Amino acid sequence: MLGSLMISADFAEMLGVLLGDGCICRYLSGGRERFVTAFTASSSEFWYCEGFVQPTFKRNFGVSGYLYKRKDNTTRYSVYREEVAIKLASKGVPIGRGHHAGIP
Repeated sequence: MLGSLMISADFAEMLGVLLGDGCICRYLSGGRERFVTAFTASSSEFWYCEGFVQPTFKRNFGVSGYLYKRKDNTTRYSVYREEVAIKLASKGVPIGRGHHAGIP
């Protein structure tokens, strides 16, 4: 168990994907601080994001997020929810570049 989050095999895998191919970003928009948790993968991995990453977020956080193919031939999955970003950050996932991230 990770705080109040149960650590299942799929949740642990999702954390690994986030640390390897994703980030939590904080930015200003309209004078407000906002957060996005995002993953980027090749377009050939759209099926993985659709069949695993998105459902894992839905089960663990109750959000679906946005999944789409970008013009640069990549897949992007983004969740624009502050509470998701803060919860993940409180468990050790860094906000910003994850170069020094450890396993939460």
